[in-house]
Amino acid sequence: MNSQDDVMVVQRTTCLDAYIESFESHLRVLSYTPGTIKTYRVLVRRLATMMEAQGLAPSCLTTELAADLVRGEERKAREPHKYANIARRFVEHLIDLGVASAPSPTSPQIAREKLRHDYEDYLHRQRGLSRRTIFHGFDQLSDQSPIR
Repeated sequence: MNSQDDVMVVQRTTCLDAYIESFESHLRVLSYTPGTIKTYRVLVRRLATMMEAQGLAPSCLTTELAADLVRGEERKAREPHKYANIARRFVEHLIDLGVASAPSPTSPQIAREKLRHDYEDYLHRQRGLSRRTIFHGFDQLSDQSPIR
């Protein structure tokens, strides 16, 4: 056997390896292609090496911190936010697993949610709209509205 033919790439384990498989399973459930899942895996491993270089634990990770860590890593100019969005999606998965904690809502977010709840209640009780109609109306509105 020729030693050049038997070259094997050995990957060093990272602090996020324990969560990558469950993230990939989640992506498979959402019908992501194997190529896309590989891209996600590569980026998550890159994020892990950046975290280790800065001494960050997975429990300290937030969506914006992850996006900031990978900012500037994009290889294609036409996809300037791709890696940041993938990193955010992975952190959201960690939050769902209970590894990282979700940021507490700000005062404006709390007020907005209360206003929305009160308006939904008004539409249902006084205007007679079904909960499903209200839900779909808000869903369409959130896709189009510049109000945040």
